[in-house]
Amino acid sequence: MTAAKDSDIKELINSILHYDVLNNLAICRPCGTVLPKDIQSHFRKHHNALSNQERQGLCNHVQGLNAQTPEAFLQSISADIPIPAIKHLPVHDILQCDVCGLLGGDTKMLIHCQSEYEWTKSQGTFYIVVLMK
Repeated sequence: MTAAKDSDIKELINSILHYDVLNNLAICRPCGTVLPKDIQSHFRKHHNALSNQERQGLCNHVQGLNAQTPEAFLQSISADIPIPAIKHLPVHDILQCDVCGLLGGDTKMLIHCQSEYEWTKSQGTFYIVVLMK
């Protein structure tokens, strides 16, 4: 890779990615997605204006970070202790399963409760925990 192209990739990385050192999270600035889960497909699906070389440069950079997955991050936090907002990460309500304590977003929690407990929407097997203030 030439120095000019390397410089372009570094500039692109700085404009697209934010690395939160405190929480070891790689965050996509335009959409607030926590990476590294499905990095390649994320950029292909949601940022398809990027060239293959640009996507590969972003993927290589994220893979070189000490970034934890969204699942690992959720396991590392507690429903009892609010955490400060994280730059470039939208504030979401995080749900907690009333039965086992699993934390996750609304879609993940709905799937969890339906598959693990044969839950229907009329039953209340999870509750909202706002962890980011």
